[in-house]
Amino acid sequence: MDIPGSFVIAARPPLTKPWLAGETMHDNNTPNEPGGHAVLGGSRLLRGLSAKQARAFADELPHTRFLPGIVIHREGDPRTDLHVLCDGKVKISQTIGGDVQQLKAVAGPGDLLGGEPYLTPGVHTTTATAATLVTVARISCAALADWAGREPAISREIQHDHAAAMVAAEQRLADRVSLSTTGRLAKLFLLLAHRFGIADNGTVRLKHHLDHTELGDLIGASRQAVHGALAELTRLGLLSTRRRGVVLLDSEALARRIR
Repeated sequence: MDIPGSFVIAARPPLTKPWLAGETMHDNNTPNEPGGHAVLGGSRLLRGLSAKQARAFADELPHTRFLPGIVIHREGDPRTDLHVLCDGKVKISQTIGGDVQQLKAVAGPGDLLGGEPYLTPGVHTTTATAATLVTVARISCAALADWAGREPAISREIQHDHAAAMVAAEQRLADRVSLSTTGRLAKLFLLLAHRFGIADNGTVRLKHHLDHTELGDLIGASRQAVHGALAELTRLGLLSTRRRGVVLLDSEALARRIR
């Protein structure tokens, strides 16, 4: 599963919000340094290393930019390289029921794209598509295996994040039973806002770049159910909608909708 991360070396922020239980989140607000070191140093690829070691490894990685809508890798393609997302957002999707693409996650700075917990070449199990203008650092599976051989902390951190991602996936499945569609959507917005939101005079602006169908994919609901939940949260004065985004007007009250 492709899923979360930022030099000096930035650590994962503490999960101080009650609605973040069971989720893996990272801060993406650390300003980038030349070469993407700010993000690469705290990514799951390098965060187990010292700042000096991480910088040395990061200097070896070439960078590529992708325009919105461009596929970075496609499900079923050979996995010979992995990409660390340095800037922007990427949609991670998977084929279900033939040729229908279902959104599985939104990746952000520090995430390892195509990073199933293997250090050897294989086949991509998901499709990664740029949601915004993105910058990625590329590493071949051969180079990654060499790194991991020299620094066991690299493979250990990748395995740790994979395990955490599986726990989070199980929590989302449990949420589908214990929470209403409105509660699940409220939780999703709070999680995305914690990672991608921008504070603005007591509110939080969140540009998620998702349509109603994609929001539904992430919470296990239909497009129509998402539309109804958005209408309810808007009517309660908890958020206002924007094109492929929202403004959270009262995060604490929104969190209470989860319980």
